Amino acid sequence: MPKKAHNTARAERSAQPQGPASRVTRPSSSLLIVSDLHLGAALRPPLTTKALRMIVKLDHALERFLEYHLAHSAVDDLGEPIPWTLVFNGDTIDFLHMGLSAEEHLSLEEEEALYGLSFVRRRSRWKLQEIARYHRRAFKALCRFIEAGNQCVFVIGNHDADLWFERVRRDLRASIARHARKPKAVKRMIHFAPWFYYEEGRVYIEHGHRFDPYSTFPDPLSPINREESSLEPTFGHWGLRYFCNPVPSFPIHDLEDWGALDFLRWAFNRAGVGVASLLLFYVRFLWRYAKDTTSARLSVHRDRASDRRSRRLSRYARKARISLKRVRALDALRIQHIGASWTRIAMAIYIDRILLLLSTGAGLLWWSSVTEGWLWGGGLIIGALVFGVIWLVLVQLRPPQNTHPLLGDIAQQIGEITGVPLVIFGHTHHPTLTEEGGVRWLNPGSWEHLPRAQRHGVDEPCTCSAKFAVVSGEREAMDVGIYLWCEVRQRAEQVNYQGDHVISCELELD
Repeated sequence: MPKKAHNTARAERSAQPQGPASRVTRPSSSLLIVSDLHLGAALRPPLTTKALRMIVKLDHALERFLEYHLAHSAVDDLGEPIPWTLVFNGDTIDFLHMGLSAEEHLSLEEEEALYGLSFVRRRSRWKLQEIARYHRRAFKALCRFIEAGNQCVFVIGNHDADLWFERVRRDLRASIARHARKPKAVKRMIHFAPWFYYEEGRVYIEHGHRFDPYSTFPDPLSPINREESSLEPTFGHWGLRYFCNPVPSFPIHDLEDWGALDFLRWAFNRAGVGVASLLLFYVRFLWRYAKDTTSARLSVHRDRASDRRSRRLSRYARKARISLKRVRALDALRIQHIGASWTRIAMAIYIDRILLLLSTGAGLLWWSSVTEGWLWGGGLIIGALVFGVIWLVLVQLRPPQNTHPLLGDIAQQIGEITGVPLVIFGHTHHPTLTEEGGVRWLNPGSWEHLPRAQRHGVDEPCTCSAKFAVVSGEREAMDVGIYLWCEVRQRAEQVNYQGDHVISCELELD
């Protein structure tokens, strides 16, 4: 890593991120960026021995990872270590997939007994309590890392949107700091960025679910229903609760590239329940999502009519020390959620193409009954061409299921708006380091598959699949890299990317 001038303790304190849009005027640390850690994702019923082993494996990997970086920090020209800012770029605490709801500890409502815990604040606090208990080793290791003089920033994603609740943020600070000798000092070094983390002239970091119509909220800057102290609906949250929870055989990971045929194959071959039951759960999910997202849309309209949203953007601009015009431009980049209209919902669940197939079939039957000979054949050819054109149009209009291909263009726009040379996203789990229009954009990948990966031999290619990013230096001297953490070898290796493709791998940090 390149060396970097050592700042005074006062400069370090003034540079600590504050509030939802965090800004550092003068870099006083190297950035260690981990996206999509998913602590708690294995806590789904039934809690098997395999799931417990996954928890232990993830905790052990994170503990060794943090210890390694305590021993391998960058140094300045005087040989003094430069502190780390550990940025967890969203989906760090997996409130969404955490599905435990032991009745001996909770008084379940009737609907919760059928579909799992609701998304109200008190359930989020209970989930965090259990996640901290099962992942105690990870929380303790994080506390030691912060106690050593490093700070930690939680950028909020869709799986940990529960951190928008102030009490849940307070609980997370307490869960980490309880392992400290000086808990108050550790709490002061833990920060939250509900929207983005920003260092002027250096880096912009956002989780990226705001650009995923299936994962974003009706208003991504206000994902909480204040009256009910609960999360607003997303297609992913409501789908997991009302469909995936009662159908536990449904694969909840890596669905970005699934098409309609993939879902049908699963339904007929591996669902484990009858087609009638699947349809019942699916209709129930769609009805609840449509009903609840309609209410959420009305709430968004009320916020805009009362100018409440404009005031919220103004607060972001003041805390980030960016002009309100730039913040509005950043906000305008968001993609509409699935429930923004009935047409959008219909396209998301393929109703538009089902109707096209049915109407085409009906039209074909009618045409066959009223024509014959060359007229029948000519009409059939014209109909096939029209059908093909409409089908292609509907495919293009459908909300994108995999947002990764869109992020390069969005990163370029964010770079132009903010003036930073580096934009970082998570969410898609695809490690990427490339340049778009003079702006570098990076996705460090995820740790989600690490607990399920097969352990490899010391001399075998690494299958640990835990990737992260390091940003050190600034401006022309800024060094950016994606690294692979090998749990077996207890070391980090730099992974060089050309777009999405690995071109080399070399030992760098030790």
